[in-house]
Amino acid sequence: MTSLTALSFQLRLGALCVMLGAYGCETAMAKSPASNLSRGDDPACQRLHELINADESRVGVELPAAALLLSRSFQSDAVRNCSDELVRWIRPTLQARPLALAPSLEARVAALGALNTRAWNESAVQILIELMDLDANQVLIHFEQRSIVPGPGSREIPPMLVASTSLETLQGWTADALVRSHLGRQVDSAVADLLVRHFTKVGEPSRRVQRDAATTLLWPELVRAFEVAPKDPRWNGLPPYWRERLQTLTQPGATSPQ
Repeated sequence: MTSLTALSFQLRLGALCVMLGAYGCETAMAKSPASNLSRGDDPACQRLHELINADESRVGVELPAAALLLSRSFQSDAVRNCSDELVRWIRPTLQARPLALAPSLEARVAALGALNTRAWNESAVQILIELMDLDANQVLIHFEQRSIVPGPGSREIPPMLVASTSLETLQGWTADALVRSHLGRQVDSAVADLLVRHFTKVGEPSRRVQRDAATTLLWPELVRAFEVAPKDPRWNGLPPYWRERLQTLTQPGATSPQ
């Protein structure tokens, strides 16, 4: 109930008291509805609770927007509790090992990033960090048959097995969520450590291999973190290739990171 609606209700109730007298007024007050906000029933929380009980097709479309609404709402105790509730609801799916890779994970990963657009939820960021640290032994990849439509003059190609979602795709989603969660704020220590682990795993990239989505998204974040504390000992863990690039790009007059 908004303040304007509440005021209107109280005025009507006051008029009713005049007509009914003291006893009638007490009875009416006893039956008056309590404010939704006093019960923590914030509109953002209402949307989340409705969505949690919806079918998966709707969750996949609306979950990131619901998380964004929570992040941009006034951070009352009720809204913070709802944000924590969302993380608790998502956590079992994304922390399962082996993690069954599926397209339905994308909305949940994006929601964790959206949850930190304005507010900050440490638990959500920690889950994203864990996803970036996954290796091939911790995931279960599902394959499906896909037919390739032949072009003019080509011969028919039989159906082939293709991964519905790869680990590389999942980490691209996760990197995007991490970047979004740090827009307008300094890269925190846990994410800086993740960046070192990721680029150490990547090693020196081959010129013939196209850079994966996660590395492309996280490289500007690594530059940002390095610029804040270029003498931080954590950067010593990076391969020489990346350290040299960082030192070159952070010199005066250097161009934007690519």
